[in-house]
Amino acid sequence: MAIKFGTSGWRAIISEEFTFGNVRLLSQAVANYLKKAGLAKKGIIIGHDTRFLSSNFAKEAARVIASNNIKVYFPQRSTPTPTISHAIVNKKLGGAIIISASHNPAIYNGFKISAETGGPSSKKATKSIEKEVAGLKDKDVKINDLLIAKNIISYDPAPAYFKKLKQVLNIANLKKYKVKVAVDCMNGIATGYLDKFLRDLGYRIEVINDKLDPVYGGRNPDPSPENLSELIKLVKKKKYAIGLSVDGDSDRFGVIDKTGEFIIPNKIIALIFYYLAQTRKKMVNVTRSVSTTHLVDEIAKDFGYSVIETPIGFKWVAEQLLTKKCLLGAEESGGLSMAGHIPEKDGLLANFLVVEALAYFKKPLKKVLDEIHRKYGYFYNERIDLKMSWDKQTKFMERIAKNPPKSIAGVKVREINALDGFKFILENNDWLMFRPSGTEPMVRCYIESRTKKGFSALKSQVKRMI
Repeated sequence: MAIKFGTSGWRAIISEEFTFGNVRLLSQAVANYLKKAGLAKKGIIIGHDTRFLSSNFAKEAARVIASNNIKVYFPQRSTPTPTISHAIVNKKLGGAIIISASHNPAIYNGFKISAETGGPSSKKATKSIEKEVAGLKDKDVKINDLLIAKNIISYDPAPAYFKKLKQVLNIANLKKYKVKVAVDCMNGIATGYLDKFLRDLGYRIEVINDKLDPVYGGRNPDPSPENLSELIKLVKKKKYAIGLSVDGDSDRFGVIDKTGEFIIPNKIIALIFYYLAQTRKKMVNVTRSVSTTHLVDEIAKDFGYSVIETPIGFKWVAEQLLTKKCLLGAEESGGLSMAGHIPEKDGLLANFLVVEALAYFKKPLKKVLDEIHRKYGYFYNERIDLKMSWDKQTKFMERIAKNPPKSIAGVKVREINALDGFKFILENNDWLMFRPSGTEPMVRCYIESRTKKGFSALKSQVKRMI
């Protein structure tokens, strides 16, 4: 079969396309790529989440890689993606394989490849691997028991990762102002990471859903309001200062204010940037994806930062973090990392930075956000997933490309940004963006306005445009 990588690896339904046979073929393709790229001698690390058969798929991938005489560092428990990414950098490895479908439903699994930088694999690398796997047959897969015994090494990446967190976070600040925290591990691999780190700092926390579960308690492992209803109720009932969560592989974050309100990632990104700009060494840039709030841009102007806009997909943000002296890199879907840390989104880090910001401002999140809005204005934003057939998706995007609107909701279009899809920036600085999904039959629509009236007008315009 043809295996295609999306923005975060290859994902498919378990036992339909995501099979042991396909995992073996893909692992052999990765081994071939590592040899051709001169990375095989460095070895790799292979991690996995808590999904059905994830550990077995990871072991099978390890067997194939090891049979190609490439060292494999193998954690004995399910491990967060950012922890695996840090291990690449810490041990100077040639990359990683991560068996995880992140925030997707439990019927899916995924095969993610990380680069030697610790960040997502480049488009060039994934294209090479796609080409490799397309030419392979089952008989091409190497299995050698002697090499398996020699090359698979048990390894715990957690201690080095926690050490790194203590280097990039302001631990002294965190210890000064301890608030009561509620934590939802979503029955995933955050257990023993999100809860442990705060407990070790002396925080009083209550943890829910910390039992590992292949089906995540019957919900999608996505830290969205509908999936965090139990955490929201707990925060409100027991008056916790904050509620924290991450997705199925801990690379995305979810934050609940003390009022029980889910704070959307765009606002958390702006809050963290506002905090870091005041407390960390001055740098040159901040980087965000094209679909992320322009509130970041307003904060950047105030603190003298330039904004680097990237296509959607954290690999583009990671490139800027690695090369462009960026204090922070983020994307609206809940991905974030910072200078001095790994070039990969880290939901655990994001949560700890929010707690650190609480300790610094000594007031609830909503009050900090009110302060930000008073200074920079309000930004109303939303992502709408417009489901349509592949054929309709193509025709819709072609129609926009050939006949782009000159005005939207009665306001002239000032600029068309075609970095990734089409982003129409209006004369009043509101914007509307359409981008086709590469993995699902839908077009994602992003809206941002500085007024409620403008926001409503843009939402109505979307319906008319479709």
